[in-house]
Amino acid sequence: YDEAVGRFMANLRENPDTIARAEQIKLDVLDHPSVAEFSREVWGDVKLRLANYTERLADDAEREPDQLERWLAGLGQKVLEDPGLAEKVNGWIVELVTYSVEQAREEVATLIATTVAAWDADATSRKIELQIGRDLQFIRINGTLVGGLVGLLLYSFGLLL
Repeated sequence: YDEAVGRFMANLRENPDTIARAEQIKLDVLDHPSVAEFSREVWGDVKLRLANYTERLADDAEREPDQLERWLAGLGQKVLEDPGLAEKVNGWIVELVTYSVEQAREEVATLIATTVAAWDADATSRKIELQIGRDLQFIRINGTLVGGLVGLLLYSFGLLL
């Protein structure tokens, strides 16, 4: 058994056919509807637990950190100390977010559309002007100058022809 597992692990690392087959199995499992449903259920449960947890934190700000807080702080410290581990964690997060967005594409699009639709146009334009203000003036001036020059060139070519 140990030898068979060792050969299989070596094939997973080195044999292109085995790697391709394993990758295809992984993709098939991830694309299965029950996996997507399970992911949504787990995410919903995690969000609910985090919301409950943050409510407890707000109510009990002076208390000692519990086991979960100590574990997360320790994990964060290990990631900060080990660049290789940090790179792996970043890769996992990118894969998780990419997969989640792909699976919830329609929900994300609806969320963005409803969020943007709820914006007040006047307030949004004021915020944009405050954030980009000076640059926006340069854009307007450049647009006016370039538009005027293009119009002048077109008019000149029209007269010449």
